[in-house]
Amino acid sequence: PAAAAMAAPLPTTGPPGVGTGADTMGVRCFTLKYRTSWPLSIVFSRSLLLKYQVIFRHLLYCRYVERKLVEVWVDHQHTKELGLDASFSPSYSLRQRMLHFCREYIYYATVEV
Repeated sequence: PAAAAMAAPLPTTGPPGVGTGADTMGVRCFTLKYRTSWPLSIVFSRSLLLKYQVIFRHLLYCRYVERKLVEVWVDHQHTKELGLDASFSPSYSLRQRMLHFCREYIYYATVEV
């Protein structure tokens, strides 16, 4: 049995203009394909492998969102150097809550479940 990556485009969902960059297309197109030989193919049917692909894509996209939130954190660090803490305080708080939720969700989905 060998695992290989293959591209399978996903339809874009979400607001217009969001997730249209080249890096988003790479994340949305990446998937896993696993070929099983006869004894394992009884347990790992095509429908089961499709479900694993959907879960993998979802978790990969969650990691992508986490990475983007960390990039926003880096941008916020530059605004703090400018002394704009008071005007960007709600934005800092929202970003931190979103990042915390994203990390906790990924932890729950990968470790607890």
